Amino acid sequence: MTAIPPSHDRDLPPGRHRARRDHLLREIAPPRPAPVRPSWRRPAFLAPAAAAALTIAVVVGVTVTRDASSVRPEGGTHGGPATSSRDAAKLLERIADRAERRTAPTAADDEFVYLRRVAYYWKTDPDKKPTGDCATTSEGHEYGLVELWVSADGEHIGLRRERDTGGRPVDRPIVRNGQYTDTSYARARKLPTDTAGMARWLRARGGTGDRATFENAGRLLSTSWLPPRVEAAVYRALARMPGLRVVDAAKDAAGRTGVAVALPAEPGTRAELVFREKDLSFLGDATVDTAAPANSCDTLRPGDVVVGTALMGRAIVDTPGETP
Repeated sequence: MTAIPPSHDRDLPPGRHRARRDHLLREIAPPRPAPVRPSWRRPAFLAPAAAAALTIAVVVGVTVTRDASSVRPEGGTHGGPATSSRDAAKLLERIADRAERRTAPTAADDEFVYLRRVAYYWKTDPDKKPTGDCATTSEGHEYGLVELWVSADGEHIGLRRERDTGGRPVDRPIVRNGQYTDTSYARARKLPTDTAGMARWLRARGGTGDRATFENAGRLLSTSWLPPRVEAAVYRALARMPGLRVVDAAKDAAGRTGVAVALPAEPGTRAELVFREKDLSFLGDATVDTAAPANSCDTLRPGDVVVGTALMGRAIVDTPGETP
């Protein structure tokens, strides 16, 4: 059986290590709302033009240095992108207005939502020799392309496809009533469309405090295709949070530039939701470094993505494994 090689934790400072761990745990074990079963018709494939030709393999064993900007998203030349004076609540209201005007996707109960995503994270390579007095290597990795085929009604077996180190596909089933299907499109239609109701729903997804609510919203946006009014409600619920900031020239996990709404997270990090500047569509979520390097062995600098997911495209298809 072909397997994806395990990752190895890097010696990150405590706050950044916890941020990456928490992000991955949210991908593994989301809570589950009750199922519903409406049906729709098929929309066209939605994706950035640049993503149509995108081919990304898992990158393994690449040592990232402070000037190796082609390997990982960078936040700027002098301390990363600074937070803007723009009002985050007003920006989120604009994003909500745009989302609300988009056409809702349609699909039959036995069809599948296809999600094309790129993941990125920091790890170590046990086969590489640390340099100088450093205990571990300092590396950023594109986890690679992850494709999901999620049952539209949550009642059919779906598919998760990743790539091994040789670029070969590794397929795993997406079971009924489990990860991803708990917010399948049919079930997402039943999510709150009012601001207060969505805020309560996001808080109930797990974790405590505004940070957990903010990151629950990011996971929902990156693993589901939400109806327009539901997506708008997510942004309006977040707009009520104190402490939000706007980050201009932010980077998502695929290195695309956009505008981000950010919330300070663990010491030395902030959580970001990144949007395309032109049409304010959602690009992805990320945990970003904000601390100066702890020492010469720490190559993370402010603006670097520690862990994140970029949404590259979505479509409705007939069967698992089918692509637009």
